[in-house]
Formats: sequence, structure tokens, C-alpha cells
Amino acid sequence: MKRVSHKLSLNSRGLRCRLMSAFALMAVVPLLIFAQHIFPSLGPTKEPSLLLLAAIIFSLLGLSLMVNILKPISRLASGARALANGTLIPKFELRREDEIGQLGDALNSMREGLRQSVNDLKAHEEKTEKFNREIRELLERIEALSITDDLTGLYNKKYLEGRLGEEIQRAIMYQRPCSLAIFAIDHFKSYNDSYGERAGDLVLQEVAGLIRAHSTDIDKVARSGGGRFGVILPEKNKKEALLFAEEVKRVVERHRFPHERSQPGGRLTISAGVAANPIDGAKAQELLEKAVSAGNRAKEEGGNRVYGY
Repeated sequence: MKRVSHKLSLNSRGLRCRLMSAFALMAVVPLLIFAQHIFPSLGPTKEPSLLLLAAIIFSLLGLSLMVNILKPISRLASGARALANGTLIPKFELRREDEIGQLGDALNSMREGLRQSVNDLKAHEEKTEKFNREIRELLERIEALSITDDLTGLYNKKYLEGRLGEEIQRAIMYQRPCSLAIFAIDHFKSYNDSYGERAGDLVLQEVAGLIRAHSTDIDKVARSGGGRFGVILPEKNKKEALLFAEEVKRVVERHRFPHERSQPGGRLTISAGVAANPIDGAKAQELLEKAVSAGNRAKEEGGNRVYGY
């Protein structure tokens, strides 16, 4: 009978039967006490009344039945509030077949739906984050390509001019020195015409590597076109920039390049021009023009020289 009563709905006698039984059992208490007063002869006067004992037993049974009903309802109410707030809760294990069990099953279904939605959302967020990361990496590569020389891997002329302006502004703001060195391979056009573009490219790559190897981490090395290179030298004054250019010139002169014996003097060399902020100019274009002018003068006087503007 108990198993059958669990399956009954509220419209018949499922949960309603339990509630009515609980109230009926608890209602017996006042009835028995009333009967005890009307019929005092029903029990001994000096010993606990059998009616009172029965009342207590019925009351406890009713209370137990009520707790059996209200405790899972309280759990379900708390779970429903948590689900309404979007919080995943443990699965309800009520093991009941009445309306409370049905409500628990419904909340379990809602919980499963919420869990699936949360998992779908996390998967979507992961895919979105991966897509955004790929976009950022692509944009970074595009930006890097836009400021990088394809042949040497150095910065290009566009970056050199833009960054030089930024470094000059920083130097002015903090009253620090900033210099620019422009290097040019001596007789490079003649070398390129004699041995071909491929040989010329190899020379450019080797010279680029030598300049970069002798620059610091804060120096910005760029190829500004043809056989010309530029190095922004933050924190170096003109004297320090000239010493740096002299060192690079000597390194290139000592290096062995293919076909260098055919060059004037039997060596492939470079010349350099140096300009510094603020003594040679307070704008990027000024420093660039003056460093190029000093480098051209060095080349015109036979090359393998370093001149300051």
C-alpha cells in the first residue's frame, strides 16, 4: 500500500494523503486530552494516563510525517533559488515517487539544462578566445611585416623615421641624449652590378648581422634602402655615437666578404654619418638629413670613414 500511495498524484491521495494523515495524527492530541478530562475514570489517577501516552505517540508520528514532507520541500526551494541565480547545484537524490519526487526530477532536468548551457557557453568562450588570439597574432604579424625589411629582418625605413621622432621626443622630455648613425656600403652599386643581385643580397644580410650584433638592446637597427642602414642610439651623445660607428666600421672592414678583392683597396667597407639631438636638430627629419649628409661626405672622400655632421 505504501508503494502504491507514493504513486498517487496530488489530485488523488499522494502528497495530500500524507498531509492529511500528519494533521490528523497531530489533531488526536487535543482530542485525547479532552477525553481525559471528561472521562477521568479511563485511566489510573497516580500513573501516567494511557490516553496521554497515546497522544504523545500520535503527536510524534504526525510530527515525523510532517518533517518527512517539509524537509525535502525546503531542500527543493533552496535548490530552485540557486538555479534561478544560475548556480549549479548537486543532483537531487530524493528517491520519491510522489509530487515532491516529481518536483525534484523537474529541478534535476533544469539543473542538467543549466549545466549543458554553461558547458556550451564555456566552449563558445574558448572558441571565441582562440579566434581572438589568432586574430591578434595575425595583426601582430601584419604589423611586424609592415615595419620589417624582408631581406635582412631589420626594421625598415618607415619604422626608422617614425621611431626616431618618438625617441627624440622622449630625449627632450627627460633631457637625455639621442643620436642617429647612418651606414652605407661603399661602392655597393658597382658590386651589385658586377656579381648580381643574389651576391648583393648576401652582402646586405651579412652587414645587417654585423651591425645588429654590435648594437645594444635599446638601439633600433633598420635598413633604410639600397646599401644603407640606420641605427637609432638612445642614451648616446654624439661622441659615443661616433665611437659606436667607428667600431662597426672596423668590424665590417675586418670581415671577409665574397669577391671583396675586386673592391677598391681589396676590402668591402662602409662609411657612416652621425647626427645627435639636440645639437644637430630637434626633429627626426633634421637628424636624418644631417646624418645622411655626413655619410655622403665620407663616401665622397673615398669611403671607409665616419663623419659627424
